[in-house]
Amino acid sequence: MKKGILIFFLIFSISTFAQDVLMQNGTVNQCSGTFFDSGGSAGNYGSNESFVLTICPENAGQLMQLDFTVFSTQLNVDIMTIYDGDDTAAPSLGTFSGANSPGFVSATTGNPTGCITIEFISDGSGTITGWAADISCFTPCQDIVAQLDASTPAQNGNGEILICVGGDVIFEGSATFSVDGTGATYEWDFGNSTIGTGQVATATYSDPGIYIVDLLVTDTNPLGCSNINSISQVVRVSPEIDFTGTQAAQNIICLGESTTIDGVAGIAQFEDCAPEIFEQTWLEDTQSTGLPASYSSTITVDCYGAGQLLTDISQITDICVIIEHSFIGDLDIILVAPNGAQVDFLEYGD
Repeated sequence: MKKGILIFFLIFSISTFAQDVLMQNGTVNQCSGTFFDSGGSAGNYGSNESFVLTICPENAGQLMQLDFTVFSTQLNVDIMTIYDGDDTAAPSLGTFSGANSPGFVSATTGNPTGCITIEFISDGSGTITGWAADISCFTPCQDIVAQLDASTPAQNGNGEILICVGGDVIFEGSATFSVDGTGATYEWDFGNSTIGTGQVATATYSDPGIYIVDLLVTDTNPLGCSNINSISQVVRVSPEIDFTGTQAAQNIICLGESTTIDGVAGIAQFEDCAPEIFEQTWLEDTQSTGLPASYSSTITVDCYGAGQLLTDISQITDICVIIEHSFIGDLDIILVAPNGAQVDFLEYGD
């Protein structure tokens, strides 16, 4: 009975100890546990140490993470350097000593090994408590590109879907995955405050307007990885036309006679992506008054799809502005981004 208990105790002790990694020379493959200085959880590190330890993930494609919860060495003399790779020739992620803790450190996606290498050098003048860091691994996000495969009704020649108020649109989508799409979820944002799920989803549009539809594809990675693009499908819902009031000058006519029919059509108005402006003013001629004067109108365009971001002016294909202006020599047209960056489209004014 004692022998059995002793064997159990030894096995349990080995299993527990295997979760901790002490600073030493060598390489370990581990995605859990705690990384300590050479003194372990209760002791100080030693004098005149010179260790290089590489910690690698357990599975291919993973990246290492270290989260330092405690860190204390002699400032500028007992120094830790962390490298983004499996040896000290890899790019450095930083050098640390004193109370300057590495904090949270992760291998980068450009690191093909996924490993982190730690170099620690101490002098002979004394030692202190050292460090403790939680060990973990993660799988970085794969590239996911969503796409609209088909719709009912289909897109017109301009790539837009046209329907009437109260109409339905059936969307069919998919995605390409750089690694694996098994178990991915599909969520549609129909642009009208409603959503749908699955690769095939139906939206009903009860109000006239212009709607931007997007598809969010998320894989099973715990990081919650989603597609890097936006499909930004435009759906135009035409308003109903009311012909009430349309009538003929004569209600009854005979064969060979004619009449006049006055047509009346009431079309509900809705705001487009770029709303019209109806501001106007009168600027006096500066030559006659001798005083400068200026006037500006602003059109705010904010109906982009989720995740859409302009990073270069060449991504704007065209801008159409209908404007009445008496003298173009006084006119400036400027595009201003939310971050304050601006592009001068037309610059004639003083």
